[in-house]
Amino acid sequence: MTKKRRWKLFAFASLLLIGSFAFAVLPDAAATEEMKEVTLDFDDVDIRLFIRVISEMTGKNFIIDNNVRGKVTVLSPRKLTTQQAYEVFKSVLTVNGFTVVEAGQIIKVVPAQNMSGYELPLGTKKILKGDDEYITQIMPLVHLDANGLVPVVKPLLTKNGAVFAPPSSDILVVTDHKSNLKKVGELLEEIDIDITGATAERIDLKYSTADVVSAKLTDILDTKYGKGIKGARAVPFRVVPLERVNAIIGVGSPTVLKDIRSLIPQMDARTPEGRSLVNVYYLEHAKAEDMVGVLTETQKSKTASDTAKSYTPTTTTGLRGTTGQKSATESISRTEGGGSIISGKFKAFGKETSILADKSTNSIVVYAEPEDYLPIKEMIQKLDIPRKQVFIEALIMEVSPDEDFSFGTEWFVGKDVQNPVESSKRAAIIGGSTNIGSLGSVINSKIKNSLGSQGALEKGFSLGILGESITVGNLTFPNLSVLIRALETLKTVNILSKPQLMTLNNEKAMINISTNTPFKTSSTTYVENINAQTENLEYRDVGIKLEITPRINNRKKVTLEIKQEVSKFAGTVTEDKPTTLKRAIDTVVEVNDGGTIVIGGLIEEQKDFNTGAVPCLGGIPFLGWAFKSVGVSSKKTNLLVFISPRVFDSSGDAENLTGKKREILDNESINQQQQMDRGKPFFMGPSQEPKPDQRNDLPAQ
Repeated sequence: MTKKRRWKLFAFASLLLIGSFAFAVLPDAAATEEMKEVTLDFDDVDIRLFIRVISEMTGKNFIIDNNVRGKVTVLSPRKLTTQQAYEVFKSVLTVNGFTVVEAGQIIKVVPAQNMSGYELPLGTKKILKGDDEYITQIMPLVHLDANGLVPVVKPLLTKNGAVFAPPSSDILVVTDHKSNLKKVGELLEEIDIDITGATAERIDLKYSTADVVSAKLTDILDTKYGKGIKGARAVPFRVVPLERVNAIIGVGSPTVLKDIRSLIPQMDARTPEGRSLVNVYYLEHAKAEDMVGVLTETQKSKTASDTAKSYTPTTTTGLRGTTGQKSATESISRTEGGGSIISGKFKAFGKETSILADKSTNSIVVYAEPEDYLPIKEMIQKLDIPRKQVFIEALIMEVSPDEDFSFGTEWFVGKDVQNPVESSKRAAIIGGSTNIGSLGSVINSKIKNSLGSQGALEKGFSLGILGESITVGNLTFPNLSVLIRALETLKTVNILSKPQLMTLNNEKAMINISTNTPFKTSSTTYVENINAQTENLEYRDVGIKLEITPRINNRKKVTLEIKQEVSKFAGTVTEDKPTTLKRAIDTVVEVNDGGTIVIGGLIEEQKDFNTGAVPCLGGIPFLGWAFKSVGVSSKKTNLLVFISPRVFDSSGDAENLTGKKREILDNESINQQQQMDRGKPFFMGPSQEPKPDQRNDLPAQ
């Protein structure tokens, strides 16, 4: 072999060796190209520019149809391989109405003929400005399998939304409205928990509501699997409600998901025919809005107590209708006008129960299972009962002293020790001077004789509880109304008011006999114009006001909350600076049914200055004082308030009282007219109204 031939063989062998090396290296280079990581962050870019960038990243050749136009947005929180970037690229084209057709080494980008349909978006939360645009979001996962979540997420997207999981990846590529992507991202964060071998499964509901079933499943599984240290679940799981599509997502081990699937049919069962979940109760006596407050608070307390007890899974019927909060809460809403409602929501036996109050019909609407409604109905019936009524007779008067008698008699602390059995019908009184002048003692003389002077208090103060009858001197009056008629004949007694009120137990009764008088509180004079002046006025009531709130106990004793005020103008009343004198009482007392309470001691002293002079001489300057006389007179009045309550158990008793009062009024009018015709003064004595033991047609006292 010649030297030239040997050189040619060596060169050919070298080329073969180089070619073999190159052939061996090329696949590794291609694999390296596919594993190269890239970043996809495009904000409202032209789709043709987006295709050009993908072509440079992947090394693929594209032919773009002339109808492919528009702009796209793609956001990725982390880098992707070129293969993953290409899959994202195809998803973006699909959402924008385009698709790819691969023909050998050439890839055509053309408009798509059909779009796959999806269910409506989840939730109705507020969409921020700019959230209507379509974007593609890469959502990385940490624990759950991406392929397993595709059927879970897909129904939550809008009609043109799309989701897919690139092969052998831990990401989801989701394209949809920006607002809906935010909800999907929040859902994935909630269910992507660290559970060994966990999977996620979506279960649609037919009859029950997602939030109620989710809460019940969580309670049952917590009870079954228990909780570890610091409240952590021994067997982790997650149950998430999808309220918009009425479904739940269960996340956990295969054992947990099996339990969830077995419990769902029990909770999501059709309500049997004839078993309505909506119940309406028309109240007869109580107010609907007050009843809702009582029922809701009662059930909330019961729910809080029951949550500490274990729960054994049982077969339960389904729930339909409104959804609410997931814990025992109260939701109060008020709307003005007819038909306004007040509502309360709470959990009873693991189910949600709603109570509404319709003010226009005074009815209660209860949304609950039949077995839950029964105890609620029993409670309503116990609370919706007729309330007792209280007839209140009051006497407000001013008493002046009489020169022919001492300045009143003394009241004493204690009871009738000589006859303790009957003492409750007579008096239990503390106080001092009564200032009742010629009426003498208001207290039975036995009380004074039995106690002597040890119990005397300061004169002028009066507070006492009289018996069913009132004894004044040698006269016994069967009740307060007869005493009023007797007092009207005395000049030393000025009766200011004698109101009669009827009110329900624990309800305030008020009488206001006053003049609404303007009081100037401030005035402003402008510097620029001294004649321009503004005044601020405040209107106040001047007169008699009485507020009484009775509370009846089981022994027919009546606790009275009394607020009484008497005000009048003092001295000379000027137009811009009126001065008022006010005497007020604010107290709480207890009195027997039919008894009388008396409160006094609010003394007013009025001094009058009188000047007398000799005609003509009294007007001489300086010397006129020798022919003048100056006198000062003082007048005291004591304010006394008598209050007598009478309890009526039924409306019939109140009607009987009304009839009696009307009959007495008619008789008075007739007698008064007869006396006036005869030219004689009219006076109704104590004997004209029957005593308590003679009123057979009235309720017993």
